[in-house]
Amino acid sequence: ILARNIEKINSLKEEILAINSKAELDFYQVDLSLVRKAKKVLIDIKEKYDYIDVLVHSAGLIPNKIEKTSEGIERTFAVSYLSRFLISQELLPLVLKSGTKLIFIVASPGYNGTIYFEDVHFDNRKFKPVEVVQQFQKCNDVYASYLSKKYPDKGLNVYCYDPGLVNTGIHSGWPFPLGFLMRKIAKPFLMKSPEKAADIPAKIITGGFNPGGVFVNSKAKLIKCPEITENSAYQERVINLSNKIIESTQIN
Repeated sequence: ILARNIEKINSLKEEILAINSKAELDFYQVDLSLVRKAKKVLIDIKEKYDYIDVLVHSAGLIPNKIEKTSEGIERTFAVSYLSRFLISQELLPLVLKSGTKLIFIVASPGYNGTIYFEDVHFDNRKFKPVEVVQQFQKCNDVYASYLSKKYPDKGLNVYCYDPGLVNTGIHSGWPFPLGFLMRKIAKPFLMKSPEKAADIPAKIITGGFNPGGVFVNSKAKLIKCPEITENSAYQERVINLSNKIIESTQIN
C-alpha cells in the first residue's frame, strides 16, 4: 500500500490486522505527486515482488486552487492521473506475471472534459475546479481504454470504476458555490460511505462479478464513454504527453 499520510497508514494497518491478525502488510510512505519519489518506491517494489495479482489505484485529490509540485506539475493532475500512469507502466510486467492480471482504476468518467495538451498545468488558464477535475478524469478514461486494448493476448483485465459521490472528504476544499453544495447537500443526502462504494470493486477483484466492459459505475452498470476515448491516435497523444511530463522530472 502506497500512501502519504503516516497516521492514516497506521490506522489502516490496525484496522486490517484487527480483521486478520495474520495478514502480511507492506506500507510505503510516499508523496505520489512527486514522480522521482514514486519511482524510488517502485524500484523497491519491483525488487521485492515476483508478481502482482491486483493493482488498485484510488489515490486522488480535488483542488481548491492551482498548485504546482516541486517538479513543476499541477498537483491534482500529478496525483489523480500521472501517478496512476507511472505506477501502472512500471509495475505492468509484474501484473502480467500473475494469474489475475488485473488493474483497477477508481475514477469518475471525464465524459466531455477536455485535455489541455498545450497547457495541462493550467499556466495560462483561469482556475476552474470542474475543468481541472475533468481533465484528469479524461486522462484516466483514455489510459484505461488504451491498456484494455494494448494487451489482448496477455489476458490483462482493466476496469475503470465510477464510485459516484463518496464521503471521503475529497470535496472539502472546493470553493463556493460547488463546495457549499457538496458539504451541505450532497454529503448528508447523496454521498455513500467508502465501505459501500467498495462493494462493486471487491466483487470484481475477488471474481464474484464480471461487468463485461472496462467502465462500470457503483450500480454495476456499464458506462458509455465518448468515442474519442477509444481513438488510437488520441490515446497515443495522451500516452506521449504523459511520458514527456515524466521525462521532464528527470531533468529538473
